[in-house]
Amino acid sequence: MKADNKGTILFLSYIKHGLILKQIANQPVSRLFEDMESLCALSGYRFSYEVFYEKTGNLEEMLTKIRERNIKGIYFMAAEMMGSDVYPFLKLNIPIVIGDNLF
Repeated sequence: MKADNKGTILFLSYIKHGLILKQIANQPVSRLFEDMESLCALSGYRFSYEVFYEKTGNLEEMLTKIRERNIKGIYFMAAEMMGSDVYPFLKLNIPIVIGDNLF
């Protein structure tokens, strides 16, 4: 399936300490991601998966990269996020879905 040029939906694993999501970040692309990619393509979007490591990553660089890549929405795998971690992403003014969190 070929995606139209509507933009990209980003699946972002946000890793704060690695206790929960470290295993996911090291896994090869799973069936879930293949299905998500297919569903995005059906709606004319591309699908992208990335991992952000809070301890070693540069948040400003990540936000700039998101702006430059025509990201139209983000799904966070957010088991390790705190409520305040999402605030910088809200400034992007794009839809955000937060999954697997306690806040």
